[in-house]
Amino acid sequence: MSPRAIDWTAQMESLGRCAVAIGVFDGVHRGHQALLEDTVRDARRRSARSVVLTFDRDPDQVVTPESAAPQLLALDDKIDAILALGISRVLVVPFTTEVAVMGPETFLDRVVSSSCQPVSIHVGKDFRFGHRAAGDLDTLYVWGVEHNVEVIGHDLLMVQGHPVSSTRIRGLIAVGDIARATALLGYAPRVAGTVVHGRGEGGALGFATANVEPDAFAALPASGVYAGVAQLADHSRWATAISVGTPPTFSQARDVLEAHVIDFEGDLYEQRVTLDFYQRLRDQRKFGSVDALKLQIASDVATTVELVGENRALDCCTVVPAGGPAATDDSAGWDGEAVVEDPEALEAAERAVANVDATELYSQFDDSWVDVLGPVSLANVTGSLTAFGLTSPLNAAGIPYVWSPFSPEALSGVRPELMTTRRFRLFVPPEFEEAACRALSDTRSGED
Repeated sequence: MSPRAIDWTAQMESLGRCAVAIGVFDGVHRGHQALLEDTVRDARRRSARSVVLTFDRDPDQVVTPESAAPQLLALDDKIDAILALGISRVLVVPFTTEVAVMGPETFLDRVVSSSCQPVSIHVGKDFRFGHRAAGDLDTLYVWGVEHNVEVIGHDLLMVQGHPVSSTRIRGLIAVGDIARATALLGYAPRVAGTVVHGRGEGGALGFATANVEPDAFAALPASGVYAGVAQLADHSRWATAISVGTPPTFSQARDVLEAHVIDFEGDLYEQRVTLDFYQRLRDQRKFGSVDALKLQIASDVATTVELVGENRALDCCTVVPAGGPAATDDSAGWDGEAVVEDPEALEAAERAVANVDATELYSQFDDSWVDVLGPVSLANVTGSLTAFGLTSPLNAAGIPYVWSPFSPEALSGVRPELMTTRRFRLFVPPEFEEAACRALSDTRSGED
């Protein structure tokens, strides 16, 4: 777990003045991302630390375990995804029976106020908390007035007339709609688990498979075959053909999640792996002969290689949690206080880039612009290239763009040592998305 993730205890040292986002944040989907980015901006304005208070498990796993929902991310992946958005600390509250019976005000007093000095609290407008979910946004408003804490209730992000929610995304994954789930998550759906011994039939067919025992409550996609990527314990990433569900050709099969890690040679038993699902290829079906099955598997593998190869562009065009295609270790070089305790430096950087944003090239920037890079650590993405070198093809092609939350060049001029810890995004108008992705991909390919 990241050193910037802290387990809550009643005796913990206070984190000081904080803008706090509270929630389960399962999936850290696009709606969550918007709320957390607002929390970071709010903390910077108040010269405070940005903190996410979340739980070590879905509260329903304790309160109503028989009906608890599948989870979109394992805890470590959730923490990494939150930190990748610029949050300073993640406070993980063990959701015990003692916490479950706390009333709303008791939870705020004993957990929130004991761990920090909140100057603001950010939640979704549908937020519920406390014993029997008795607390809501109004409860928070009243408590905030009494304790001089501003409470900000965020509207739910709407896509195609419906709110982006973990429940909606789980439903899409459950029916195998990877494309729409990815659009709402902002990254490929992910399942984590441990490799265990399976039937061994894949090796006999010439396609060795890792039998993955998924984490409890993992949100498995619908039965079928998928193209994706496996991230192994050493953080290497491999194109992978993934089978979900019992393969009907083998009536005795009990395995439900198998991964053929393409071109990998080695022992994966007892290793922890994560599987990112890029695209559904086909349904499970029974084959009349072993030869027919071999031909289909070969076809699935070839299609996976083609898709993942093409999806190298996703490295620069998809928002992903840490550990995904474009992400890096956000804790590398972190000094603990640099960003939070020197807000003047960051404000200076924002003022510097505001002068650029005021020019004609960026004057039309609005919410319709699309993210084509990030959130990423620029140094790790570009290697020896500078930010200018990365975007020079965009300038040459006349493609408008804007950096968020501020220009890497501006930050480098004010506090160059923060370049290793900050993450950036690059936005372009929607009509330039394809051309920008191609230009960025070509630039990075030329660096290799």
